[in-house]
Amino acid sequence: MHVTVGGIRISITIGSRYGGHGKYDTYVMETNHSVKEMIDAYKATCKLIGIQISDGEDYTGTNDYKNHLCSDYQKCTATKDQYDQFLKHGIDLQDYSGNTIEEDDIEEYVWLNEPELFRNLIIDFIKVSLPTLICEEAYFKNSELRKYNNVGSCAITGLTDSRELSGGFGYGIYE
Repeated sequence: MHVTVGGIRISITIGSRYGGHGKYDTYVMETNHSVKEMIDAYKATCKLIGIQISDGEDYTGTNDYKNHLCSDYQKCTATKDQYDQFLKHGIDLQDYSGNTIEEDDIEEYVWLNEPELFRNLIIDFIKVSLPTLICEEAYFKNSELRKYNNVGSCAITGLTDSRELSGGFGYGIYE
């Protein structure tokens, strides 16, 4: 059953729609918060955790690109330190892996290479600073879906408001 959560439609694009490898997935979501609130929460979580899951402008305050998760080509792993940082804030990266991870392997890295699970990680990452956020996949009639097929290449794009978070999510999860 589909529940309307607020009528605010957004797209979350993972990968590289333009340039780069050209591999991407776009998810149209319905949410109960504005795009501005989601972007502000995303930036706040980046600063809080010290890691960001998008490329582009640094929101961590560290000015250290190694704190950008999955933003380089074929770099789809999180280090043990990154895993621990996420865990401190209630996010277990194993839940987003798509692979069974042996406890010993976590000493080295966690694989993040499933677009749909990565989308869920983005939403849960935003929820660290915006805990009331609800996002659900939006359902459309075929005629309605066409107008959302050509949304921008930005990581988060407002479909019912024009704000966006530039940069991209998950460039490194595609081979």
